[in-house]
Amino acid sequence: MNPRVVDSTFKVGRLHKAREFAEIAALLFDSATRNSDHGDVYVTMAIHSGIASSDVICASKLSEYSAGESHTAAVALLKKANTEAATLLSKLLSMKTKSAYGHRAVTATEVRTAESTHKKLLTIAEQT
Repeated sequence: MNPRVVDSTFKVGRLHKAREFAEIAALLFDSATRNSDHGDVYVTMAIHSGIASSDVICASKLSEYSAGESHTAAVALLKKANTEAATLLSKLLSMKTKSAYGHRAVTATEVRTAESTHKKLLTIAEQT
């Protein structure tokens, strides 16, 4: 794990990023549930929103966040701050390879799962 201590502007900046990714994802949602060409982009934006939200949660509760490449380490650190959030992030990250790097498009069900999951993480982040 590569935890990084946060400064006073980190939480505000990452929350702003989480909201930005969520806003762009929202613009794509209807199209993504009907058109597989947009589903991967939607899920990728939802994942980025969830990652930024997770950073906010860790910053708020632990005064650090995971800066490494390991998704497992990020989930483990988040679990120390909020177990529900860790489960949600893990669910999002499980879709990352398929949506961002895979050759098959995500399904409409996966789009809806990404939607509810990243929104829950954002709500937790906003309440910390």
